[in-house]
Amino acid sequence: MTKRQLEDSLNKQTRNFKEDSVQAANEKVTEESIEASIEEKRNELIKVGTSNGLHSKKAVEVSQQLDQLLNEYDRLLKEKMTK
Repeated sequence: MTKRQLEDSLNKQTRNFKEDSVQAANEKVTEESIEASIEEKRNELIKVGTSNGLHSKKAVEVSQQLDQLLNEYDRLLKEKMTK
């Protein structure tokens, strides 16, 4: 392997490492932000359910929003496990 090929290979490995590090950091931020959103939505559901009843239209809407967040979180975790 020539010096140039070795440098190119090293540069490629460095770029890949940086890209992987950035992707991992982004996934962590996304995961943490979804966790925070889930917690907020749970608290909102508790408040709405307490004041309006769990069968109220508003409680059902908030519950569906919470379901969407939980599904997104589950999808992220599954993606993480397959990598």
